[in-house]
Amino acid sequence: YGGGLELRVWSELAQGSGLGGSSILAGTILAVLFTVMGYNPPSTRELIHATLGVEQLLTTGGGWQDQVGGLIGGIKLGVSFPKIPLVVNTFSIPLTEDLLTFLNQRLLLVYTGKVQKYMKKIQPQVLGQSLAGAGGGGYLYGLTKNPKDTLNLNELLHEFNEMKIDKAEVDVDGLIVSVDGKIVMKAGSDSQILTHEISKSILTHFS
Repeated sequence: YGGGLELRVWSELAQGSGLGGSSILAGTILAVLFTVMGYNPPSTRELIHATLGVEQLLTTGGGWQDQVGGLIGGIKLGVSFPKIPLVVNTFSIPLTEDLLTFLNQRLLLVYTGKVQKYMKKIQPQVLGQSLAGAGGGGYLYGLTKNPKDTLNLNELLHEFNEMKIDKAEVDVDGLIVSVDGKIVMKAGSDSQILTHEISKSILTHFS
């Protein structure tokens, strides 16, 4: 028909950052294609499994963790029980405004491409830290003991010219698809709230 679809995507994440950029892009493209082709919005589970399938076809995929972490907003738990076929269940963990503010004031990302040597250097000023991705990603993320410690870390690490420290916040929305300003899909909106009873039920499968 001489027509077609031109889809443009971009990301400001560095390649190999360990922050799940490939999963986020794949999931975003799938969600847009579902919408453009007139299908009903996929459920969270359908989107996660479809994204996992795309990454496996491209031989770039691993597990499903990046899909859950990158496409669904807020703090969440993803669980797959040891059975075939694989089924990924997602649960939303409610946050109070005070806890969300606490996290957003202290979260940081450190990018250099070789972060392991910096972990000991910043240890005294963080409550916890970890390498992104499969343990060797380009980013180190941490939670500072105090909001002002982010500035202190910038001074502490200024000697490393290749070092980049960014503030991070909890993305409470996740993937949203909108058409003409109207939201037609929001990943994770159908996830269950994680309750104490559900937590106990999940633990029985792994004990």
